[in-house]
Amino acid sequence: MNGKEQITIRHRITNKAFTLIELLIVISIISLLLAISIPALTKARRSARSLIGVKRQRDTAFAVTLYAQDNDNLFPDSVARPKPGSSSPWREPTILTAPGTGLNRSISAYLYTYIKNADTIFCPSAPRKYEYLQEVWEAGDEWNNDLGNQFYGTYCFYWNYVGYLQDKNYPFRGPQSSADGRQYSKLLTSDYLGFGHWRNVLTYGRHDAYGCCDQFNGAGVTKGTPVSTDFWSRLKDDEKFSLAGIQIQLHAGYTDGHVQSYWSSEVMTMRISKTPDGTVPGPTIGSPGIFYIPIKQH
Repeated sequence: MNGKEQITIRHRITNKAFTLIELLIVISIISLLLAISIPALTKARRSARSLIGVKRQRDTAFAVTLYAQDNDNLFPDSVARPKPGSSSPWREPTILTAPGTGLNRSISAYLYTYIKNADTIFCPSAPRKYEYLQEVWEAGDEWNNDLGNQFYGTYCFYWNYVGYLQDKNYPFRGPQSSADGRQYSKLLTSDYLGFGHWRNVLTYGRHDAYGCCDQFNGAGVTKGTPVSTDFWSRLKDDEKFSLAGIQIQLHAGYTDGHVQSYWSSEVMTMRISKTPDGTVPGPTIGSPGIFYIPIKQH
């Protein structure tokens, strides 16, 4: 092969290769496409999870309604209630299985007939799914293992629940039957939104953080325990971040079966009651903290 032929071959090879400028242009285009598509995909995933959450709350409300139809129009008792004759406070409305023993200490003890899949009572937007969720649900009143005999989930359940409405200075009373008057709320379920939960200490070393089962702007994760799951959270830092800053749309289910959307700013404050009648409020920080429930009660 003579020198002229070698130069021609090198020239052809060089022409087939990318130049540095061409490579940078391709990388820039790919980066631009990713920058455009990733937010759109993230938004689509959030919308999909939101729709799943709406369906799950609707299915839960439907199950509780079916239970009432099969039981003289009465909704089931709340597993968060204090034991009869006890001076202990109400538990938080996210509890699915209460400590101790006895009939109906688990929500699934009376709803398992209507809800077989435990995912139905768990928010799809939570940071992670609880490892033993289905086992807890299927065990019902018999749930008891080395981790403990109680479990806290990601939705709030309000049938026959009693709390204290801080903004109105009187008790919150969850629905007892499908025929309740206006002295009882019609609210059956909602996404968890709260402040000051004791579990924030596990992550931040402090209580004062907002928490939600759905991800919101700037949220990190408050870790769960062996008997509870993670939730999204963000510290209230020097008044720079408040409830109004949690720009997220949540959902709540009602006794007529519909699920209502509401913004995190359209809420009122509910504190855990220290007495069975809801007249003595619990602390606003530490323990389970406070819960924000939708303003729409009926």
